[in-house]
Amino acid sequence: MTNREEEVAIDLDDDNFDGEMIIEEAVEGWIVLVTNVHEELTEEDLIEKFAEYGPIKNIHMNLDRRTGYVKVEHFNTGLIEAGLEGAKEVFGADHAYPISSIELHLHDLLKSKKIDTIFTNLPLNQANEPSLLDGTHINTVSGSATHPSGNVEASDFLSKLRIKKEYGGFGGWLSPNRVKVKPLGTIIDSLRNIKSSSEINLMRNSGRIAGRAFQAAMRATKPGMTEHQIHATLEYEVKMQMGTGLSYVPVVASGKNALILHYVQNLQQLKDGDLLLVDAGAEYGGYASDITRTWPVNGKFSPAQREVYTAVLKVQKEMIKKSVINATLDGLQYETYEMLKEELSRILKRTIGSREMNTLYPHHVGHYIGLDVHDTASISRSKPLEEGMCITIEPGIYIPDTDEYGIYRGIGIRIEDDICITKDGPVILTVEAPKEIEDIEFTMNN
Repeated sequence: MTNREEEVAIDLDDDNFDGEMIIEEAVEGWIVLVTNVHEELTEEDLIEKFAEYGPIKNIHMNLDRRTGYVKVEHFNTGLIEAGLEGAKEVFGADHAYPISSIELHLHDLLKSKKIDTIFTNLPLNQANEPSLLDGTHINTVSGSATHPSGNVEASDFLSKLRIKKEYGGFGGWLSPNRVKVKPLGTIIDSLRNIKSSSEINLMRNSGRIAGRAFQAAMRATKPGMTEHQIHATLEYEVKMQMGTGLSYVPVVASGKNALILHYVQNLQQLKDGDLLLVDAGAEYGGYASDITRTWPVNGKFSPAQREVYTAVLKVQKEMIKKSVINATLDGLQYETYEMLKEELSRILKRTIGSREMNTLYPHHVGHYIGLDVHDTASISRSKPLEEGMCITIEPGIYIPDTDEYGIYRGIGIRIEDDICITKDGPVILTVEAPKEIEDIEFTMNN
């Protein structure tokens, strides 16, 4: 709760009571005073009064009988573990049952012939063992760092349902062609892929918070520090700006560690003369940002570092300009690849072939972003961009630490921003994070 002086006085017996307004203002840190206090007033009374406007996580009351006020010191409408009752009362479900009983309830529904299609995000086979990368943005096979792998019991049942259907019915009561099992994710992804103005505002706030955290991390960077201290700085700054936290496990990769795309150990000491590549983002209001910046540990780019950085920045700016309606991520990837190959051929003073390019630039230029860092996994990158879509643009160059690359050996640089597609052109959501060489050096030395 903030230390604001404002108060909102509300009368529980007032027919014009606007609970929705009170909830919104309380979330922003207002002190809420409840009038018409009586001896029997309880926490449950307040919860019941406010519940129709949204979930209430916690209320702490301080009753002052002399003034007739109840001071609500903490009033949070954050995420709650809803459970079965919450699924109905908070989220509006008609019915809610334990997932373990899905076979029984689907059996009854199918027998009643009330449904002909089941939509589900559960996998139709045995769930895989958890990966060490679960919970990080590295695990992009599903396009999501936050989606659970599914319930094994329910998945087994749905798998049986599909198999039995194909072979002539389920236990004698399901005709082979009547029930279809379809993925829910593709429908949800199509809805999530186009952001409303409110969603874009949340993503802009997420980008602003992360960008300012990057400024703080740049100012904090000094030789002799460690990668995990920069990691800690980012997390602290995000939370101090009211971000929920980092949107994924960040990459804080100094020196040759930057050549490892998904380096997350974040333990090495920062060395004078090395570059530091940081890939991190904030979560705010459920929405993620995703930024990558690369800066010199000692605050000054060397001539070789400056040359490679300038090439990556040139390509990134060009791809952002081309992030317009009807462009595609795959089309931008092709152009990125060709531009980087041209830049590297110029820098290294020889023709770079496709095989070598796969080492020097081994990833895609971008992905969709929103509620997840790698959002809407079922949407193809060949889909034309539309107004309201949000993407990342993140070209990079990763030069192996071998003699053949001379003064450029071991340099790893990536620059990434979040972009919203609008009818007036691309809008950068992460502009607070410095990326011009002059701005980075100024930030680090002032």
